Amino acid sequence: MQKQAESLCIRCGLERIFASKWVDKSAKGPAITHTRMVCPDKKCQKIVDEQLKERSDRLTAFRENSQKRKEESAKLRLEAKNAKLAKLEQARSSV
Repeated sequence: MQKQAESLCIRCGLERIFASKWVDKSAKGPAITHTRMVCPDKKCQKIVDEQLKERSDRLTAFRENSQKRKEESAKLRLEAKNAKLAKLEQARSSV
């Protein structure tokens, strides 16, 4: 088996240990092997997991808010365009 590259805990700096391994197979391309490495200090790993979840939640919220802003902006542009067209139609019909 191939030796894993050294991986240090992002919080305490201890060398991380092997936890699990799995393979994702796709119809296209090669299979991808994932290896989960964790801090040997369970309390530290729990804190790291919480921090990563918070970061992930913030990123998800940011993406959702960004998508909402894009949709609202597109809706406002469409409404402005329709108002402008209606105004032109009204000007044409009054001539």
